[in-house]
Amino acid sequence: MKKSGPRRRRLVVRARAAEAGLTLIELLLSLAILGILVGFVASGLMMARRAFNLDWQSELASETDSGIEAVASLVSTAMPFPTGRTIRQASFEGTQARLTFVGLSEGRSLPGGPQLISVTLRGGDLVVDLGGTVSPDGQSGLGTVVARGVRQLRFGYFGALDNSLPRRWQTEWTSGERLPELVSIQLEFGDVRRNEPSRVIALRQE
Repeated sequence: MKKSGPRRRRLVVRARAAEAGLTLIELLLSLAILGILVGFVASGLMMARRAFNLDWQSELASETDSGIEAVASLVSTAMPFPTGRTIRQASFEGTQARLTFVGLSEGRSLPGGPQLISVTLRGGDLVVDLGGTVSPDGQSGLGTVVARGVRQLRFGYFGALDNSLPRRWQTEWTSGERLPELVSIQLEFGDVRRNEPSRVIALRQE
């Protein structure tokens, strides 16, 4: 009976040690599972962030394209307009930062007929001024923001101001009744990810 006492104690100690071992294994397994779950959550958050960034960039790109396309569509309607016909002195005046011209409206979103149109940059907004039907004072009547966050606007003009000069790209166009052959539009945004190559528009010459 005395011998059985120490043996029983040894068995109890071994059982407790075994129980402690199982508890340690369970703890390690729990930590491993927790690490896997944390990894899944972190991966999910990263994927959600990437999806949000892609969606945001796509929205910005769409807004940028829409603004440039709106201006390009208006510029493509530029037409020669003789001076002295209920219009100010020149029907097409262009610098690097501003373009004013007479465009021909088909009567969809604007009243039909010649329209005095001006495109310029105001406080980071690309603004199109629609002066309504052509009037003697040439004052603009309605300003519409077509793009925001613009840092710089650059127009370029290709052609010859008169027949004695070579055709080339220029930063200004001062021939009121003679249109350039091509007009380039370059927008530089504060967010460089929105920057795109310049858009070139061919103008009708008759």
